[in-house]
Amino acid sequence: MSVPVEINSIIRRLNSTSIKFIQPLYEAIANSLEANATKIEVELFHDEAMNDTVPQKLIGFRIIDNGEGFTEKNRKAFCEFWTPNKLDMGCKGSGRFLWLTVYDHISVYSEVATENVVVDFDFNKKFDTKNIKPQQKKVTENKTILSFGDVTKRFYDSNKNIDTRAIANIDKICESVKEYLLIKLFLLKNRGISFNIVFKMDDKERKILNADIPNLKREDFKLETTIGFINYQYSFTLYYHFFSDGRGWKKGFYCANDRAAQKMDEKDLGFSGELPNRDSFTILLCSEYFNDKDDDSRTELNALKDNKERSDAVPFLFADIRPVMQQKMKEIIKNTYPEIEILNKKAINEAVDEAPYLAGIIYEDEEIVKTKDSLLKKAKSIFTDRKEKVQKKFLKIIKETNIDKKEFISAVNDISDIAAAELGEYVLYRDCLITALAQAIQDKSTKEAVVHNLIMKKRTSSEETDEDKHLLSNLWLLDDKYMTYSYAASDSTVKKIVDDILEKDAKYKQKNKPDLSIFFNRQNGYKDLIMIELKGPNADGDEKNKAITEIVNNLEIVSKNIPDINSIWSYIITTIDADFARTLKNQDYTELFCNDSEARIFFRYYKALNANVYALDLKAIVSDAKARNQTFLSILKKKSN
Repeated sequence: MSVPVEINSIIRRLNSTSIKFIQPLYEAIANSLEANATKIEVELFHDEAMNDTVPQKLIGFRIIDNGEGFTEKNRKAFCEFWTPNKLDMGCKGSGRFLWLTVYDHISVYSEVATENVVVDFDFNKKFDTKNIKPQQKKVTENKTILSFGDVTKRFYDSNKNIDTRAIANIDKICESVKEYLLIKLFLLKNRGISFNIVFKMDDKERKILNADIPNLKREDFKLETTIGFINYQYSFTLYYHFFSDGRGWKKGFYCANDRAAQKMDEKDLGFSGELPNRDSFTILLCSEYFNDKDDDSRTELNALKDNKERSDAVPFLFADIRPVMQQKMKEIIKNTYPEIEILNKKAINEAVDEAPYLAGIIYEDEEIVKTKDSLLKKAKSIFTDRKEKVQKKFLKIIKETNIDKKEFISAVNDISDIAAAELGEYVLYRDCLITALAQAIQDKSTKEAVVHNLIMKKRTSSEETDEDKHLLSNLWLLDDKYMTYSYAASDSTVKKIVDDILEKDAKYKQKNKPDLSIFFNRQNGYKDLIMIELKGPNADGDEKNKAITEIVNNLEIVSKNIPDINSIWSYIITTIDADFARTLKNQDYTELFCNDSEARIFFRYYKALNANVYALDLKAIVSDAKARNQTFLSILKKKSN
């Protein structure tokens, strides 16, 4: 096999892995550090901006270092594929081929002072080992220059609208290099080795120096297991650092070969909330165990990812490592933030108060750092998942020919718990609406439409067969029994109401639009009618007085056009001040008892229409609805405690 063919084979293998565009930069800087370079200069090159909205992208870079360079040993290693030359440093020997998955051309120039030679060649897919021809030359100090250019079509192809190149942001690039090599840089710093990594782009310059690397603290732990007759034992070190910066970010990495091999997500970290004071932190879990578990792209621990079976090659799974690591983190955070337990309890109480129907799930939560929002988000997700599983299990059981009694009882109990939780969610929903209505009444800018839509959205209708009937209207604000309606219409013309109920096209031309019309079917074929006329909490006297006439006229029109109406109950709903109370009394309305001392209720029976008409103060509705709903809320909170 010729060399180019073998290189192409290697690149095809690497192309099947998840390689990041920025990876060659990481690898090149890591190689410089492994070559004992103390000064590393990186110049970044970008394309020209097409316009102000399209960011500039990287098209290549040049790296210059003072490391040992292409010595005879390193030249030989470079010409061997997957060489073991630097395995003790965690080098896979595939880094230079990874370069060719991102860039088509890399030029290499190296002055080696220890051998007085200069090496100058191009590295590409047609590379031949014969291209490396060291030239004898007097060299006083080491210097190696690598230049990367011509992005491969995997990352940029204008004909196919492919462009996954990195944005040319020197700050983010510098920060990402520091994250990727943090553990390596920390260990170098601990050994007293100085480094100066300089990034340049246009007129900007950024540096990574020893002083920029935090002094990481550490916690050690061991894992031990036996597979077959073989005992496996590995040591793990958790490096960590907290930043009092108010940014609230969390960064964690599994590290292999002194590099960040896989980023941790919230599942790994064990919590989604923020630390007190929005502090940030970095954690790095290191172990020799990870050193052969990452893939050639060095972007994930593919030997552990999605692996659910232990073996001689993988004696410990993430499922074994995470709980121990999280317990260590829990102890670290508790010691760093003594107030965390009090804050966690406060978050739990706030979450339960807001969603008591999820209390069981919230109390089960084992997150290290808890916030109300993170607890609620996770609990709602778990509840939805449990609900789906319980429903599937129950449906499966009842379809079986021979039903196991114990299994059936267990399934019934599970589905009862889900149903109870859903009922609790609905009670909370009702409480929010009552609060919204109370606030609307107090607001001097509230218009009638706001109150109308809270009770039932304008220009909508609903029937008893509607699946989400309990969410389409909030007639329970008046009385829970009104939710048993067979038909309800909000802000609909009398013509539409008649057409919907009688299922025919009415011929008359009345344009009257009752605010709310609600019908209840009786078994004997008769219907009961509830009709409501709404006036906003800030309606003037004329508007309120007009409601008395409007309710009577609408009742007459509807009752004449819909046969078999048995009982008629109607409501004028608004705020009842002294002036409107006097008008009602002058219209032969009688004042009734109200349990809210600040609200008033009036009643009149219209004999000609056989209609009972009530005038209700909006405050009375809020007071009564809150009293009824409070019973359910108290039960929910008592159960959650």
